[in-house]
Amino acid sequence: MAAKPWSRDKIPRPMWMDYLSWYRRVMQVPVENGVAPARVEPEEGLLRLHVTGAAQNSILTRKLVMATGRNGTGAPQIPAFVTGLDRAFWAHSADPIDFAALRGKRVAVVGVGASAVDNAAEALEAGASEVRHLIRRTKTPTVNKFMGIGSYGFTCDFAGMDDAWRWRFMNYSFATQSPSPRGSTLRVSRHPRRHLGHRIPHRCAVDGAGAGHVGHHLVACHPQRALCGSGRDGVPVHPAQNLYTSFVFLSAGQGDVNLAANQVLLQFLHLFSYMLDAFAFSAEALVGQAVGARAVGPLRRAAILSGKWALGGSLILTTAALFGGPQLIALMTTAPHVQAEAMRYLPWVCIMPLVSFGSFIFDGIFIGATMSRQMRNVMFVSLILYLATILIGLPLIGNHALWLGLIVMSLARTLLMARSYPQVEAKARVAQDP
Repeated sequence: MAAKPWSRDKIPRPMWMDYLSWYRRVMQVPVENGVAPARVEPEEGLLRLHVTGAAQNSILTRKLVMATGRNGTGAPQIPAFVTGLDRAFWAHSADPIDFAALRGKRVAVVGVGASAVDNAAEALEAGASEVRHLIRRTKTPTVNKFMGIGSYGFTCDFAGMDDAWRWRFMNYSFATQSPSPRGSTLRVSRHPRRHLGHRIPHRCAVDGAGAGHVGHHLVACHPQRALCGSGRDGVPVHPAQNLYTSFVFLSAGQGDVNLAANQVLLQFLHLFSYMLDAFAFSAEALVGQAVGARAVGPLRRAAILSGKWALGGSLILTTAALFGGPQLIALMTTAPHVQAEAMRYLPWVCIMPLVSFGSFIFDGIFIGATMSRQMRNVMFVSLILYLATILIGLPLIGNHALWLGLIVMSLARTLLMARSYPQVEAKARVAQDP
């Protein structure tokens, strides 16, 4: 008997879950449901994962993969024009929506991406009298050009491209944006009550009567907005992630060559971080032991000794970058114009270890003393100074302002945490006194 053909372009969701369960059994993947992460702490080169809902309260692991999906890194971005509007008349695409209640009503959908089109289709199929898309783009994407990146030919040659060409490919793929899935497009295209409005600013009025307004109900389908400070699952996320992300985005505004050069030089900073983190981990362990033992003297000696070793390491790194930087740049990119541009900003990279080693050591000290709140506050102030430096400097010195911003941020973190260091010793003294 022939198998029944699919009625839709996607398999049913329960069948997808059945497949995952089968895969789990066949591959013998250990899975625990109902377990939530609380926090993650470094421990002797490993990671201590504190969890709830499991048989044991913590897990020691070498690697931690936070496969939380897109929702795990942000929260819904709600358009400002719905501020103060009754939630009975609008919803985000991530919210549970009672589409049956939209029967006979006019609906406005912000956006024309995958979630926007799916929500429009659900509203139309539930009997909405009209659905209008409010679209800021000049036209709707029709070809998913990003799909080509998964082809065998692209992945084979991508590694051999120079940095500038790799950036052009990736930037073009993201800039052209992706259309909604074909199945979703077919669902809405059969309805004459669906209308597209391009170049429309996202401002509208919605009320229960609907007279003289865009519609009775609004579905906001904006993308997720990244959160700074904590992930959606409550696991702390270091604000420095946003700093380096902003550095890359701001680099893109300086042109392809500057972007490629900055990406090459960022690899130096990653290498510096790995090496200086070794001293930070030592400070973390020693300070943690001292605070736990209620010993202020060993705590102070650990801080001073770690700082001296980190200073020596930073001098070595600066010397290596100064004399070996050109050779490393030549290894990382073969494009002459990118190499020349990277050499212009190499001096900034050379002084980075000297101005940042203190922040690494203080990170270890404050983590060891379990004083993450102070670290967070210092980081936010440093981020403000970093952004202020860039905003003021970009019109004056261009791409140099981005590197100056990193220097200012590192110095600010060092000085602000040094100012807060007495709180670490005070904490040990409080623990020392019964």
